[in-house]
Amino acid sequence: SGRGLVFVPGALVDPRAYLALLRPLAEQGVRVIVTAPPLGVAPADPGAVGRAVGSAPEIRTWAVGGHSLGGVAAARALDVPGVRGLVLWASYPAADVSGAPVAALSVSGSRDALATPDAIADSWAQLPAGTRFVVVDGGVHAYFGDYGPQTGDGEAGVDRATAQRQIVAATTDVVTSLRPD
Repeated sequence: SGRGLVFVPGALVDPRAYLALLRPLAEQGVRVIVTAPPLGVAPADPGAVGRAVGSAPEIRTWAVGGHSLGGVAAARALDVPGVRGLVLWASYPAADVSGAPVAALSVSGSRDALATPDAIADSWAQLPAGTRFVVVDGGVHAYFGDYGPQTGDGEAGVDRATAQRQIVAATTDVVTSLRPD
C-alpha cells in the first residue's frame, strides 16, 4: 500500500501489548512499527519516530500514533518527512497541532478515568480541522492495549473485544485512506 504507521506505546506498557490491535492494519498491507521507548517512557526518545520512518525508505506515506503518553510523543513528530496522519488512542497533544497538514483521528473511551472525556473534549481545538473523533461507549484506558487493568482507570461498560473492534476499525479507516503528496 505504500503506507506505514509508527505507533508509540503508553508509559511503562510493553510494546507487545498493542500487537493484536495493530495486526489487522498490517494485514491490510500497512507497514506497522511499534517503538520500544527507553525506560518505557516515550518522551525519553524524541527521535524514535524519525528513525522508524527512516528504517523503511520505500514507504512514502506515514501515520504516527500512540496510546496515552505515546500519543503525546506522536503528536510531537508531525514534522517528520512523509507523515500525513496522526492517530491518538486515549490521548491528546501537549501543544497546539491544529495547523499540521495531517488527517487526524482521536479514539477515546467514554469511561476512561485517565484520559477523561472532558480532557479529550478540551483537546479538540488543538487538533487539525476535520479531525475524526470516535468515542468507544463504555471503553476504558486499558482497552487500548492488552496489558491488564490499570490503576485509576474507570469501570468498563462494554467488553474488551467489542471496544477493540471499534478502535481497530476507526484506525484502519484513517490510515488506509491516507494519500501521499
